[in-house]
Amino acid sequence: MITNKIFLILIVFLVSCKENRENKIKDFGEVVPKSGRIKSKVSSDKLDVDSTRIKFYSKLESIEIDSVIEFSKSFLPDRFGPLKKTKETLYFQKDSLQYFEYTYKDSSISKRALYNLMDCFESPCKPFKLYESTNVSKSNFSILYYQKTLIVLKSSTEIKLKDWLSILNKEKGYTSFDLIISQSKNGKTKWFSSKNTNLILITKK
Repeated sequence: MITNKIFLILIVFLVSCKENRENKIKDFGEVVPKSGRIKSKVSSDKLDVDSTRIKFYSKLESIEIDSVIEFSKSFLPDRFGPLKKTKETLYFQKDSLQYFEYTYKDSSISKRALYNLMDCFESPCKPFKLYESTNVSKSNFSILYYQKTLIVLKSSTEIKLKDWLSILNKEKGYTSFDLIISQSKNGKTKWFSSKNTNLILITKK
């Protein structure tokens, strides 16, 4: 009689363990595929975005892009409420370049962003005036301004302006810029306007 009770208890215990194990496996199976699909979708989206970015920058003749990463830190032109912005770091050949593009509601706002950038381009701030020839930054940089648009390029590697003007013209439709400020890290600021890929030097009046 005791043997039958022990046997019955053992059967109930085994059945209970089996049900619990099946339930756990079922629950785990429901979670993992869902998590896997989300992860796969995010990876796919990210790959698509990265591919689009690299495709655009790959048209540059002066550098070969390895990867493009979103620049998450705040930059002074962010303070003026751009309608649209692109902030990215381009990595290539053991170096990098920062690309910032801002579109504002109107030209008065974009001008304010430009002049504030001229007041404090780097930390500590070293203000410079319109058409002034001076060394502002330890890096190479170019600031391109056109009506509602402000574009900033910054790198320790030389910035080939005509190369950038070419892809901005062909890929984004920028046929001219009203003002371009360009400086090599060991040089002084130079001032231009542009028509297509042609730079027109502006001298201090």
